[in-house]
Amino acid sequence: MKDVNIFVAEPRNTKAMHACSFYTGKGYEGEEKGCAGVSVPSSTNFLPSFQPNEEAAANFIRMLDLAPQGNEEVLPPDFTPNPLLERVDIQN
Repeated sequence: MKDVNIFVAEPRNTKAMHACSFYTGKGYEGEEKGCAGVSVPSSTNFLPSFQPNEEAAANFIRMLDLAPQGNEEVLPPDFTPNPLLERVDIQN
């Protein structure tokens, strides 16, 4: 059986989190088998100013928009496939 290395970052330690992320990335680059788990806090513990709301979602989508209000999209796609209707031929 091979040796197993486990890296666990200290809670709220940014440098430790970056180090774990670095080692996880290097493991994937070297095609090593690995598993990474991330603990994400519940949004109910956030301050009221950080709670998700519809206004924040609308602002986020507006930020990702490729066209200013009333103008055409800057980078329109040549073709937009519908994955529900498209049949992919893998043999060719």
